[in-house]
Amino acid sequence: MIAARTAAEELRVARLAGVPRAPFTDTDPALDERWGCQVQDEDRAQRLSQGERVVGAKLGLTSRAKQVTMGVHQPIVGFLTDAMHLPNGHDTDLFSRTAQPRIEPEIAFRLGGVVDRPVHTATGAAVLGHPLLALVQLSEHLAKRGERLPVGAIVLAGALTDAVPIRPGVLYRAEIDRLGPVGFSVSTP
Repeated sequence: MIAARTAAEELRVARLAGVPRAPFTDTDPALDERWGCQVQDEDRAQRLSQGERVVGAKLGLTSRAKQVTMGVHQPIVGFLTDAMHLPNGHDTDLFSRTAQPRIEPEIAFRLGGVVDRPVHTATGAAVLGHPLLALVQLSEHLAKRGERLPVGAIVLAGALTDAVPIRPGVLYRAEIDRLGPVGFSVSTP
């Protein structure tokens, strides 16, 4: 079994080079969730040591269909750092920063300290039956690990559809019931 620290370093090298890397389970199918969390912990520690800040979390594989396709029995949880943010107007950076840019619509929540205004919900049955259940899943995951997110953190609840490759000049638009439309396009690199 490859050491978690070694795997995290291999992922870092691939990320910085902008090249995809075959899944570790292709050569070692016995790797499990515990090992994956150790790799993620190593990656997060390295990123934080380089000055990045954790600003949120990303849930994945929140639809039952996607879990079956990927051979898992529950959603996965990742982290977001400030270095992962792509500011408006810097869309051409996307092609230099990523090996296979893709887009998928997700419902995001911004965590606050005290809730003092109405909470918005959406029809998002593809995300664990309801997008708010993604927050429950995340809370349970963080509690088991003794972790928490900062006030103001962003939580991506999980994709509503499959990811599609991004092509320059194409407008991608999602309309989410009760939340309205959102669009994204990338200039020609």
